[in-house]
Amino acid sequence: MPHYLLHIEYLDERIIDEEGAEFASLDLARSEAMAALRELFAAAVLSEGKPVPRSISIYNETAEHLANVGLELVLPKGVLTDW
Repeated sequence: MPHYLLHIEYLDERIIDEEGAEFASLDLARSEAMAALRELFAAAVLSEGKPVPRSISIYNETAEHLANVGLELVLPKGVLTDW
């Protein structure tokens, strides 16, 4: 099963996923990234001072960039313009 790394991108920081996880496909890794990004955004909104994530970048185990999941893909339209 393919191994993927999901790096979290903030405005001024990048959190490297050193362990990664196995998913049957890139689509499943992308779905996981979308769910994680929603959760991180919600936690940031509910917690004053916590940074807001901008995206999650998906890499394979050979460090090849495969996809990027941005907030605009996971939040309802208008949320980012109001934020």
